[in-house]
Amino acid sequence: MIVRDLVVMPKKILLIKLDHIGDFVLGLSAFKKVRDTYPAAEITMLCGPWNVAIAKATGLFDVVHGFRFFPEQSGKWAERGDFDNFSFKRLGLKGFDVAIDLRDAPDTRFILDLVGASYRAGFAADGVSHHMDLALPSGAYSFGRGERVHHSTLQELLISAVIAKQTEMHNLYSILERVASKEVPAPLLRMGRGPIVGINCGSGDVAKNWPIRNFLSFAERLILEYDATIVVFGSPSQLSEGETIQKRLRSDRVINLVGNLSIGQYISTVRDLDLFVGNDTGTTHIAACLDVPTLCLFSGATFIESHGARGNNCIVVPAMIFGNASTISMMDVWTSVKKLLDHRFCVIKEDIKLNNEASINFIIIDNKPYKQDFRKYIARSALKDGANILHIQCSENFVLTLNENIIDEVQGYLLGPDVARRVVRLLGDKPTIVFVGLGTPMEVKRFVRPLKQLLSRNVVYYDVFDYFRYGSRGRDLIMRAKLDYLWRRVCDRKLLLDCGIKFLYPRKSRWLTNASHLDRLDKGEPADISQPIVYIGSIDERVDFHLLKRMALNGIKIDIFGRVHQENEKISQLLKELIESSSYISYHGEYDNDELPAILRNYHVGLLPYVSNTMTKHINPDKAYHYLNAGLEVIATQIPQTKRMQKFVHLIKDDLTKERLCLLIDGQQKAHLWSQKANGWEARWRELKQMFQHDLNKKYR
Repeated sequence: MIVRDLVVMPKKILLIKLDHIGDFVLGLSAFKKVRDTYPAAEITMLCGPWNVAIAKATGLFDVVHGFRFFPEQSGKWAERGDFDNFSFKRLGLKGFDVAIDLRDAPDTRFILDLVGASYRAGFAADGVSHHMDLALPSGAYSFGRGERVHHSTLQELLISAVIAKQTEMHNLYSILERVASKEVPAPLLRMGRGPIVGINCGSGDVAKNWPIRNFLSFAERLILEYDATIVVFGSPSQLSEGETIQKRLRSDRVINLVGNLSIGQYISTVRDLDLFVGNDTGTTHIAACLDVPTLCLFSGATFIESHGARGNNCIVVPAMIFGNASTISMMDVWTSVKKLLDHRFCVIKEDIKLNNEASINFIIIDNKPYKQDFRKYIARSALKDGANILHIQCSENFVLTLNENIIDEVQGYLLGPDVARRVVRLLGDKPTIVFVGLGTPMEVKRFVRPLKQLLSRNVVYYDVFDYFRYGSRGRDLIMRAKLDYLWRRVCDRKLLLDCGIKFLYPRKSRWLTNASHLDRLDKGEPADISQPIVYIGSIDERVDFHLLKRMALNGIKIDIFGRVHQENEKISQLLKELIESSSYISYHGEYDNDELPAILRNYHVGLLPYVSNTMTKHINPDKAYHYLNAGLEVIATQIPQTKRMQKFVHLIKDDLTKERLCLLIDGQQKAHLWSQKANGWEARWRELKQMFQHDLNKKYR
């Protein structure tokens, strides 16, 4: 809307740009348009204090005033009630021919009423009643469909409307070159053969920030695959982030410049980068304007069409959920990085690739990370056999691990039809085994159901690795029962780890017993009664603490490895009392299954000290398979599964004396009867493939 034309050649012009560095950079072309059009005019810039230095360095303004209307961090926007009227009046902003507010949001528009100007211009907005001679509709804050005009273009349009003259968009590179500091910091050193990559993990608004753990994973992969050098940028308020990154990554590949550079020094430094990756913030906008290859991680807190970084070599990666930067896909980020780097740098490590010749895909969905999921061992056997393996973790994080390499990591429950389509595009429409377990969240049905429809040949198995009640009570029991009911209905087949639980799943169930990834271990020293025996496993309500105490009193040394369930204070107390009761009991803390060869190599006898209760009625403990595959004799209490394995294990009722242990070691050995080859995960994978082929033929006959 134009109330009246500007009929005089202005001699004094006031430009108002009170927002942050990124927004200021987006306005440079508009500022230059004013200077080029009115070379003889006195142009005054009113900007945030953080932009004073860059404003002066451009040489576009005769006078620069700094005024703090917003806080320096854009995520903590001030209310109008915080406006410092006294400080504003002291600036003496009077006698202007033209005053232009270049911010498209309406919150600064009232300042046009406070300055002395003959002609006032700005963007129109609903609810703005301040007098303006020219009010240009921006459309930037409309939530309707359709394309948006970029913020830098909007500002140029506003200037063009004021001066009634259209010009093409200017290259911002030359303007920022003037701002670059004459005091150039020490040149960046390339520490490997790969690119120098700058990152800024922060911004003025936490809602715009990609999680720092994602930056860490991303930087680690850059170092691993591209032999990259990582340069960390940021303001003094981000010092802790810089220290975290330097501590977590290899120190010889990280240059930490957080809080050490002025704007001018940053511009001088960023020009030397091969790639810059950052959130929607000022450092990212500057890198993009300088034509540095730039990746802008855009949260959607504002609109990408109007506020995304702009440059000849810039890619903007948007969040999957509007306003939530944590939903920016790692897969999309990495794809964009390859576009910006691959034509200039070779990948040092061969990129993650699908086995295009694979005849089968195997998808595992669980609430645990891949490295903590016991199914990783059957997955590894499948991978050796030429299958493609996709593990999907869906707890507080949504993580895709393809062939043992993380390819996507996004916070939140995002599994749904869109992700199902992406998975099918990624793996191809091949015969597919899908595992879901009781720990798989209910929300995942939004992913599993469309996945079944998109794949032409698939079987979804409900992996029943334990009885769903498993010591649960109250609300927890109700939730487990609901999940059990859901996955019974959604899945094609039930896969049982314990054959004794089949009475609960009489229809469409299959039995696939446990296994171990271990091979027979060379013990070196012969068995000795004075050596400790070992228990590996969770420390919980299944463990018979009284039995362990009696065995220690009988002179038997016991080493314990495993995680204590801290949520159960009773268990922690029982373990503490057990350790204090005898010097023959030693607790060695948690372990990872990949560490078992090193642990079990030191022992000849393994122990399964379980009480007989509802929690042990339907377990098929992998510890028994680990012990036997490693060549240990196994001593076990009498629970249903150990009774079924009594050909290979030594059953005890309520006690074990040193004499009985001596007999087991010297004469009554059973471990040699066990077949390690038949009880490894390779054998289980072959069995699963046979089941799958049978179920597939039955489903699609």
